[in-house]
Amino acid sequence: MSEETQQPVDLEAFAKKVAEETAAKIAMKQAEQKVAEVAAQKDLEDQATADAEAKAQQEEEIKTAIVSGVESGAERLIEDIRKEMATDKVDATETIEKYKKDLEEKQAEITAMQTSKRTFSDRSEGQDITKFGKELMYGHLLGVMTGKGWDTDYSKNVMEKAGVNYAANAAGIAQGVSTQIEKEIMLELKLAQAFREITINSQTQVLPIQTDAGKATWGANAAINGNLENRPEVTNVQYNAVQVILKATQLVSTTFMDNNIDEEVLVNLMPMLVEGVARAHARAVDDAIINGTAGGVQGFNGLEALAASNLVSVLDTTGTPDTTVTAAEFLSARKKMGKYGMMPQDLVYVVSQARYYDLIADVAFADITDVGSDIATKITGSVGAIYGTPVVVSDQLEGDGANGGSVGYAVNVRNHVIPRLRGVSIEQDYEVMNQRNVIVASQAMGFNQLRPNNGTTDVSVVKLVRTD
Repeated sequence: MSEETQQPVDLEAFAKKVAEETAAKIAMKQAEQKVAEVAAQKDLEDQATADAEAKAQQEEEIKTAIVSGVESGAERLIEDIRKEMATDKVDATETIEKYKKDLEEKQAEITAMQTSKRTFSDRSEGQDITKFGKELMYGHLLGVMTGKGWDTDYSKNVMEKAGVNYAANAAGIAQGVSTQIEKEIMLELKLAQAFREITINSQTQVLPIQTDAGKATWGANAAINGNLENRPEVTNVQYNAVQVILKATQLVSTTFMDNNIDEEVLVNLMPMLVEGVARAHARAVDDAIINGTAGGVQGFNGLEALAASNLVSVLDTTGTPDTTVTAAEFLSARKKMGKYGMMPQDLVYVVSQARYYDLIADVAFADITDVGSDIATKITGSVGAIYGTPVVVSDQLEGDGANGGSVGYAVNVRNHVIPRLRGVSIEQDYEVMNQRNVIVASQAMGFNQLRPNNGTTDVSVVKLVRTD
């Protein structure tokens, strides 16, 4: 046997290999440890972020709850005052004095509440002030009441917000204020919105009217037979123009305000004061259109005077009792109108509050669900229709409860107009003896029938009269 020859061991290579493997294991271990540390750090950061978000949400909920509580209390106070100011006869000073303590306590909250509802996002549109009409109106009224004009803090803020300069835009601002006040009044009007308005340039103005013509003659060329002629209500067998005299009468309302009322309190009350002025004027206008007389303070005849003896008897309690007003009776009034009752869209039925409930119970009365809401959106107060003619409810019919009193009217609105001289103006005076400001709101308007009646054949107003 031969002895196997042993190969010498390369210690240096072996040591190098062991060293490389050990280094690789150590590097891997360090990498795993680094990954673990990063993951742990991320978990800590995520937890910290979650805790911060939870805390912020909790703080926001607490803040919202506090603001909500403050604003709801302030809003309830404002709503209570608004309801009281909406009554027909109210002394603004007494109302303010009654709530003065509460207003002063919540003054900061109310101001913050109103300020939070304002936005400056549209300021970049420059000199367009139409969208700031209501705020400018409040600023104007505030300046009138305090005697500061446009130098109040509220007006300065509005001017800054609108991005306008009063000195450079005085005329436009004045027109915008007047227009806005008119809009506020129009929102309260019921009957007056049914009629067209004509702007006049003086208190009295002549308007030429083309009357209805008679029939032309067939097959005859003779001058005496072929001439254009009036219908009989003017002058028969000739054609004459008619002139209607439009006249505007002044309508004035006054409000008294003590001079020691804080400006911030007035700002918060401004919507209610405007609403009170608008309602006072609107009720007076609707009342005049119904009950006005040419010899009275209104200076023009309303529907009652224009109807004269053209009537339909209703509510006859003698014989066979008739205790309600029906749609058929309004249709009878329309029949009496002759040519003025031909087009249902040219007519309006005016009814008292009490008789409106009679109509609701009448199957012939079509409500808005039957005729559509288009009519109601055009005439504030319209609550339905009778055979295509809108019905307007008014609380100004004074004779509803008495024998011989009118409970409703059928009127051709196209044969009547409202002449208006300029817009609504707000002025202020100071009573030294009483230490109070007098705020006066005024406008000038009238009411005219354009074409005359033809006896009892063609009439533009017929009334429904209670006959017990």
